[in-house]
Amino acid sequence: MVTTLAAGISRRRLLAGSAALGGLLGLPACGSGEEAAPAAPEPGWSFTDSRGVRVQLPRRPERVVAYSGVAAVLWHYGVRPVGIFGPQRREDGSPDSTVGDVDLASVRSAGEGYDALDYEALAVLHPDLVVTGMSGNKAMWVIADDAVDRVTSIAPLVALDGYGVPAEQIIAGYERFARLLGADTDTPELINARVRLNQAGTAARTAIAAKPNLRVLVTYAEPEGLSIARPSQFPDLLSFRALGLDLVEPEGGEQYYESLSWEQAGRYPADLVLHDTRAFSLQPDQLAAYPTWAALPAVQAGQVGRWSAEARLSAQGFAAVLEDLAATVSAARDDLVS
Repeated sequence: MVTTLAAGISRRRLLAGSAALGGLLGLPACGSGEEAAPAAPEPGWSFTDSRGVRVQLPRRPERVVAYSGVAAVLWHYGVRPVGIFGPQRREDGSPDSTVGDVDLASVRSAGEGYDALDYEALAVLHPDLVVTGMSGNKAMWVIADDAVDRVTSIAPLVALDGYGVPAEQIIAGYERFARLLGADTDTPELINARVRLNQAGTAARTAIAAKPNLRVLVTYAEPEGLSIARPSQFPDLLSFRALGLDLVEPEGGEQYYESLSWEQAGRYPADLVLHDTRAFSLQPDQLAAYPTWAALPAVQAGQVGRWSAEARLSAQGFAAVLEDLAATVSAARDDLVS
């Protein structure tokens, strides 16, 4: 069963919090694309997701199964899914960064990895609702278009925006969705999280302003080569840029990345590298064996920070991201490649 804190928040206070976040990041305070339907008399429940698909249920869903990155955000609002699917553990058994604070011992798995949904395990969980994330090109995480009918034969499916829009928009959308699942988004803990987020944004903006020449490259790596993230597609990177961070925008490649062979790894010189911490990306200790990685100015200077292509976009989660950014930028030199 989904366990939450008691429901209750005024729409005025929720929108005020979203507007404050938008002002902090220099972004318009706008909706998430997920539109809550007008309140219906109990016991009805309805929600229109980011695909424009409307789900209607006779009562609020209690048994929710969610993609691991979505579960990590909902966890911050007190929503406890009965099961998750998607990345969960690294090879050594430790939690993948995607799951955040989710207690893996208390939830059941319906398949690990990006293409490993276990339909039988999903059915055994008897979900009232399945929730996944969605990329900017409207592709759903783990659940391909040809799998939708099979999933919805088990339970209704909701997809939430995760890319191609600013962090503020996604945070506001998750708050609304969590409230529809019964969460109280106005608890002292969550009010403090919004205060912490504002403070973290101010600290990040100050740190960035103090390093006007800092040029930053965002990467993930595989044995075949190095991929350069396209900041215009990632909500956290859009927010970093709005705070003044000079992020390299790759010139070629596909929607999210430009993939380079290891011989091309030095194409975009940078003072600081933010590198993907997710399990499927090679990590800096593994990358030490790649000469062109080791030759990067930022790597030689020890200026490699953390990044995840699946940032936890709650107030609490994004505050931690901004705090880490402020510390990383403050410690970096901005004269390596200028």
